[in-house]
Amino acid sequence: MLNSRCIKILELLSKVDKTYSVDYIANKFNVSNRMIRYDIDSINDYLRKHNINEIEKKPNSPIKLNITEKEKEEIEELIKNINIQTYILSNSERCGLLLYELLSLNNECTYSYLQDKLGVSKSTIVSDLKKAKEWLKQYNLNIVKSSNKGILV
Repeated sequence: MLNSRCIKILELLSKVDKTYSVDYIANKFNVSNRMIRYDIDSINDYLRKHNINEIEKKPNSPIKLNITEKEKEEIEELIKNINIQTYILSNSERCGLLLYELLSLNNECTYSYLQDKLGVSKSTIVSDLKKAKEWLKQYNLNIVKSSNKGILV
């Protein structure tokens, strides 16, 4: 499963036949080198599942994706067809979808409804609701939870 940064890294590496340093990519996405290495592991798992050559990574060396033109086309097609089963929502994306669900429903919704809709655990929903509450405060709105009825804005 890939998140938006992994998809952007894969696009970067698959578009141009070029090597990039982990430092360059980390600076480009404003994250640590370690995070980029984790992302590369995730990307390689994804590529392996689709029988595409993995990103070459060696200690203290630039990274490169050695792929054929056919594999480039396959990657492009895979990226176009990414769906909720192959994409990991970020915290802010989840919070936005959670707010959308809460604000677009005319009545209360339940934790289980939100869990199914977002594909996450109840503890993740609870955490995201805290962030959503903070965001709603600036608009003088509040989230109300009822043990029998569910969640309502």
